[in-house]
Amino acid sequence: MVDDFLAQLMKHGAASLVSNAPVQVSVLEVAGFKVPVTISAPPANVPLSWVVSLRSAYGPYAAEEMHTLPVPALRPLLRALVNGLDRWLVAAQLDKLVCVNNWLLSTNLYPHWTGEGLAAFLDQVTRSYPDHFIAFRSLNYRHHAALLQAFKRDGWSILPSRQVWLASPKADGGLMTRDRKNDARLLRKTELKRELADSFTDADWERAAELYAMLYLEKYSRLNPVFTPAFLRWAFQSGFMRIEGLRASDGRLLGVVGTIASGSVMTTPLVGYDTKASSNLGLYRLLTAIAFEDMERRGLSFNLSAGVGGFKKNRGAKSEIEYTALWSRHLPAPRRWPIKVLELLLNRIGRSLMEKYEL
Repeated sequence: MVDDFLAQLMKHGAASLVSNAPVQVSVLEVAGFKVPVTISAPPANVPLSWVVSLRSAYGPYAAEEMHTLPVPALRPLLRALVNGLDRWLVAAQLDKLVCVNNWLLSTNLYPHWTGEGLAAFLDQVTRSYPDHFIAFRSLNYRHHAALLQAFKRDGWSILPSRQVWLASPKADGGLMTRDRKNDARLLRKTELKRELADSFTDADWERAAELYAMLYLEKYSRLNPVFTPAFLRWAFQSGFMRIEGLRASDGRLLGVVGTIASGSVMTTPLVGYDTKASSNLGLYRLLTAIAFEDMERRGLSFNLSAGVGGFKKNRGAKSEIEYTALWSRHLPAPRRWPIKVLELLLNRIGRSLMEKYEL
């Protein structure tokens, strides 16, 4: 399953799967697990998806997020701070980056790993890439407390990245809230046809990528990963991602949701729907209900990723700050200093803003 997906990733390259991620890909072993590693060293001013670029994540993408702040007076001040810091990150060449366990998704899941072999793995990677920053994304204290402690103990920078939302199945104390019940009822009554992706045609895969783009690229940000139809097809056919669609009576695909799992956690890297369709259909609610149904069936914790915090809170999810662990000690001091400033600002100011305004 995972091996098949990694083979496709190595064969075709990252950019053929995620078009705004023109990075090299390798597969390495850490603590006995095979994981994809992205290696980037792009020219200046080449926009990269934030899933392969920490500079995009903490610079342009963060600046875009400022418009969501409910306190308008803060927006220009914080945008100016982010833009000023971004110039430092460019000077530090933060996009010379090796990102470990990077599946080209907004949320990377981890196997049950508490940091064994981390020092030896780091030595191997820094020898191979002596001019690159080394990063692990998508870490949170609910799921990765021991691993984060291992990174801290070994001297990694721990950078807050965003606020995510986590839910548990009923068997583990998760709440079946009123909104979840209403969503499940809507899913039972909808006239749309639920369809597993094994029946998708070539046109359906094109449509699935289009539906994702309508939501994550057109509504939110072009710095989100741009999934190609080939990516979605290979992710499903390899068994890496479970993909289900919602089809109208005229045959049009109106929504699509994809789930992946690793260890005891699942997430939905693929959600897309026709944003021009009638809101009475409740497409986002239906897709969310399918994902929660998957959570209950598998008995897994559910990482709902970031965004629409009120919606997710009303369905029993609880907030948690997500972190990136970054290694820079092998690099020259002028490249390390901006990271120290970034770490200080994120922990002193950024984390509280993420928690207060659900960024």
